[in-house]
Amino acid sequence: MLIAKEFPEYLETFAEINLTDLLKNYDLIKKHASKRYLNKNSQNRSQKINICSVVKANAYGHGMLECSEALTRHGTDYLGTADLNESLQIRYGLLKKKLRPKILCMGALPPAGNFKSKAFLENVVSNDIEVTL
Repeated sequence: MLIAKEFPEYLETFAEINLTDLLKNYDLIKKHASKRYLNKNSQNRSQKINICSVVKANAYGHGMLECSEALTRHGTDYLGTADLNESLQIRYGLLKKKLRPKILCMGALPPAGNFKSKAFLENVVSNDIEVTL
């Protein structure tokens, strides 16, 4: 069995996100998705393509609030989260910066009748979070 403290040279791994590159990638995806949609649906030229920027799991280790703020300011349509906890972290974190993005919680809902389901749904509604079914 390997124990990490016995191999400190392997603890040097990190990931660094460049927010400028993140926003360039967003623009490329939006442009490509819009072009592709319009090519297939030429009669709906006025319809807007919506992009959900998935920032679950701390933006895959890159900093959920930092990425969420940058993407919101840049114009993303939704921020996607894994669960209600992440959704609330984004909601309250960005409210401090006077930002109120649309948030889509992609996690499972508690079963109906479960003692947690009422509190869950009250949090969802009162914090203007959208959920998947």
